[in-house]
Amino acid sequence: MDVSTLLNSTVAIVVTLGVLIAFHEFGHFLVAKLLGMGVKTFSVGFGPKLLGFRYGRTAYKLALIPLGGYVALVGEDDRGELVEGFTEREHFHSRPPWQRLLVVFGGPFFNYLLALLLFWGLFFMLGEMRLLPVFKNVRPDTPAAAAGFAPGDRVLAIDGESITYWKDMERRIQASQGQPLRFTVDRTAGETELTVQPQPVMDLDVLGEQKQYWRIGVESDPEQFTPVSLGLVEAAVSSWKRCWFIVENSVRGIGLLIQGRVPFNQVSGPIGIAQMVHETAKVGAVAVVSFMCFFSINLAIFNLLPIPVLDGGHILFFLVEWVRGKPVNPRLQEWTTKFGLGLLLTIMVLALYNDITRKGTPLDVAQQEMEARLNATRNSTNSALQVGGNATP
Repeated sequence: MDVSTLLNSTVAIVVTLGVLIAFHEFGHFLVAKLLGMGVKTFSVGFGPKLLGFRYGRTAYKLALIPLGGYVALVGEDDRGELVEGFTEREHFHSRPPWQRLLVVFGGPFFNYLLALLLFWGLFFMLGEMRLLPVFKNVRPDTPAAAAGFAPGDRVLAIDGESITYWKDMERRIQASQGQPLRFTVDRTAGETELTVQPQPVMDLDVLGEQKQYWRIGVESDPEQFTPVSLGLVEAAVSSWKRCWFIVENSVRGIGLLIQGRVPFNQVSGPIGIAQMVHETAKVGAVAVVSFMCFFSINLAIFNLLPIPVLDGGHILFFLVEWVRGKPVNPRLQEWTTKFGLGLLLTIMVLALYNDITRKGTPLDVAQQEMEARLNATRNSTNSALQVGGNATP
């Protein structure tokens, strides 16, 4: 690895972590300020202060270790005594539970908002690269081969419905549930009609789980695509769909992990994450921003898990207090918080162990994982920002 590549990767890692952490903490900070709560400190990073200033009654600082951050709210830890320079109304624990809940929820929400805004910007500036319904290959002994399809065929319509892009064809094949489909295709000799019956095929989805798909046995041509410009509204819709796709698969992945259907050695720790950022940095800025969006959403979901010490654990306590009309027993909070901290440390140690013990060199493993993620996402969504590989309906 040359010095330039190492420098670019280091910058990408620091910027990615810094932006995600800053935005997360800014969510807590902004909601607290909007509700009139006092904020003593807003910090991006831990450890010794690198830069800092004071504005009003709040100290702002950038710390040395970019692996976290915090917002120190007035009265957050001390429920009894008033903090000098702040009124009782500005104290965190003097507020009703629903307001405290909103402050805690602000961090994960802003992580999701960041991904939504970044994807929106990417779609608006770059548009979508949409794969055309042109066959590069027809697999032997498949319904497509039996029906007479040939490489180079371009699908014009299915059962009279116009087909413009590859994803339109995929949608119709999946919706057929195995019923025969009448294809209108364009080939060198002119237009022709062919009838094919999709067959069920078990294949791995984006999470590596077996799932049934309807296939006819053709492969797309990764060089046959067209750029499509998107307006602000269209880009916003595409951004929302992309973010929701990540949410659905991330939540499903956590569920499969808990059920034991996805092995824990699939979980990456800080080394694995840094390596994936390194790999995306070699691809370019768009890849880094796309990965930042993916990681930001996963950070939001992880923080919302109902584990004490995480945002989700605090939200759970505030919900119980809101319903019961009185706080959760302090001793119960203390013990569950210790349990949550132990669980979190265990997860972190196991994830770090996974990073260290994976087969192959760290960068080879990271590159394979990154390519698998990109290909899975591409095949599942006909990704707008990434085109390539072979889709196989």
